[in-house]
Amino acid sequence: MSSLGPELDAILKSAGVKRADLAASLGVSRSTVSQWLNEANACAEPYLARIVSEYSGSEAAPVQKETLLRLFVLALERRIESATPDDGVWSPRAIQLSRAAVKLALDRLPPGKPSACERTLRAFPDAFLPMAVVVGDKREESETRISAADFGAHSASPAELRYVLQLGLREAEIYTDKIFRLESTAQLKKRFSERNLLVIGSPASCHLHRMILHPPKDWRDPAPIYRFNMPGTVLQDIEAFTAGLLGKNRKQLVGMFGEADTQVSTKVWMRQLFSGGIVDPGFRDLWLRAVELRPNRDFGLLSLARNPFAETDEFVCILAAGFHMFGTAYAIQMLSKTESFTHHPLGGVIRVDIPDDANDNEHFGARFDESVPTWDTPEDTGAIETVKAGLLALQEKPPVLPFLSSKSVEGSLELIESVAPSARRTRNAQRKTGATDGRTTASNATS
Repeated sequence: MSSLGPELDAILKSAGVKRADLAASLGVSRSTVSQWLNEANACAEPYLARIVSEYSGSEAAPVQKETLLRLFVLALERRIESATPDDGVWSPRAIQLSRAAVKLALDRLPPGKPSACERTLRAFPDAFLPMAVVVGDKREESETRISAADFGAHSASPAELRYVLQLGLREAEIYTDKIFRLESTAQLKKRFSERNLLVIGSPASCHLHRMILHPPKDWRDPAPIYRFNMPGTVLQDIEAFTAGLLGKNRKQLVGMFGEADTQVSTKVWMRQLFSGGIVDPGFRDLWLRAVELRPNRDFGLLSLARNPFAETDEFVCILAAGFHMFGTAYAIQMLSKTESFTHHPLGGVIRVDIPDDANDNEHFGARFDESVPTWDTPEDTGAIETVKAGLLALQEKPPVLPFLSSKSVEGSLELIESVAPSARRTRNAQRKTGATDGRTTASNATS
């Protein structure tokens, strides 16, 4: 069972703060700090608030609030534990009820670590609240419902959301991807600048995911760490086409939707979106996974990215997507399990093995049930320092991947340093060790 002293000590150790330095900062004696950490005396609420605000290891307001609330409850627990009916105020029943209430509060609060010290996927979902969940939508064709957002993407399948309730989200709302095509950047910033985003679905079925890979000029570069490797020319063509639809009325849109040229262009674009594999920066020298798609296998990714509507990395974005519905559904399932990120804190590439469909009439649900997701990104290449070293290598040898800009790689590096402060190292030091960190040869490539 957690208690106040050890949790305070964990915060200080994570921040690398010595007891003497904390005492000087707070204006108390070193022995007072020792008494707090050894639980000889309780740390008062004003000092708890200062410790969390200055040393919790995260600048994200939701994370700091939950950390401080947990410490407040632990301090209250300490006082209630020492309460007795002999003081004339407490009754036995009141003590019992208060202890049960404190236990209930602690059970509902996120653990003190790792969410208080980092915002990698190991801390999902508690370090990513409040959250907006963005999903693909149905593409309408009728004159009463059609909009410009019904072009440039396939309809999303509800099967992709099979495991979404396992995520245990609080303070979360679901949004259609269509608003990212229909609202102005100013409106989107008003909605999403102070929320984390969970973007579900591939660039072929979710407008926001595609726009993250080719953001408008007035968006902040999302710089996803893992990304679908898609031709920039195709992304530009899709954006130019859909942007040209915004001023048209519904009757004109219906006519364009049925045109043969529109249908052919859309099919060609969607195929090309899946032709380049997935960029894995820890996969040194080869860089790409999921380049070979088979009938009984799907691939997907989980990745951190920047929130394109936030000014800083206080609020970020999580991508959960597959080439097809199996990859997306099982990316969500893996996101729901904290243990998935023990060796992949920043995400990675996912492989889903699907039972052979020997009989065309075989029950679809059974194939879904029996599919098996695993990391295609091995443990040794999913570590934070290995990923950082790979990004540095990509940055030094442009254009290794012609559709990946040096600016976007720099954004990924800055994002990593923001969400994992304990892993910060100088760039120069990593460049010196980068020659051996995460280097991969063709003999151990996976597809």
